[in-house]
Amino acid sequence: MPEIADLPERFLKRHEDWHMANHDIQAPGFGVGLLDFHRDLVADVLAWMRDTGHDVSTVQPWAAIPNELTADQTFSPRRKEAVRRITQRAYTFRDLDDFGLFLTSDTRSANLHLWFHDVTMAVYQDPLVRPFATSPKSTYFYNFHGLIQNWRLAVERSLVSPRPVDWEQLLAGERLYDNDVITATITPNAMTPGPNGETAVDFVLTSTLWWGKWLNVPDGEGTGANWTISTGAPWFGGRKTVDSVALWSHQVRNGQLLTFSKAKGLGVAWPVYQLGGLESLQPNSRVTLTWVED
Repeated sequence: MPEIADLPERFLKRHEDWHMANHDIQAPGFGVGLLDFHRDLVADVLAWMRDTGHDVSTVQPWAAIPNELTADQTFSPRRKEAVRRITQRAYTFRDLDDFGLFLTSDTRSANLHLWFHDVTMAVYQDPLVRPFATSPKSTYFYNFHGLIQNWRLAVERSLVSPRPVDWEQLLAGERLYDNDVITATITPNAMTPGPNGETAVDFVLTSTLWWGKWLNVPDGEGTGANWTISTGAPWFGGRKTVDSVALWSHQVRNGQLLTFSKAKGLGVAWPVYQLGGLESLQPNSRVTLTWVED
């Protein structure tokens, strides 16, 4: 059984006391609190281990969840999908609290955090790793909390403006980090080819919201050519609810990003989201992007 020898009682009590005082695992603020507490506890224990000559090689973060754990029958489809979101779509979390709450949510991740404690206890036959009062004695505690810390860092790196979004979010109509809902509808063969067989992809921005919304569409050909379509009520001119621009079909394969902006302080356009993956769009399709809520 992998156990840290002579771990001071103060670390065990600190862990147990925090969990006893923070038992509402879906309360606002719990998520970032969970992440911060375990980051600091792990850092302090590792510092103590180094100072006292303990071998720290056994408490390093896992690079990924070990195969023997993902092979366990408790690694359900919901947990598998949760790990996919964390490792491939870290930018979809609204903030660190959302990420921490995700880890402890039964409905969103099947409580991935608790699963780590349960599955390591079962697969590695380690009774220390499950109870609050003893889990910091187990080296596995540091392996998976180190992995969670690295996941956290990936989420933090995505917390920039404009935030990345993906087609999966827009097609599902998910609420985005700045409380927006933008939906995407892709209509194939919505445009008629030109007289010489030319094909294009049409981008339509639509919204009934009052404040200005903008979508910048670059051609990605290196010349800086781009077009901005808009809806809402600008400072001058009439209110629009729909606007559009098209690119030639070959231009959507240039790796460029669409940039969504919205009016914030003093009505100034503020870039909030960027969307890539245009190469998946088929010739003569129409993409309707509807800004539903802000």
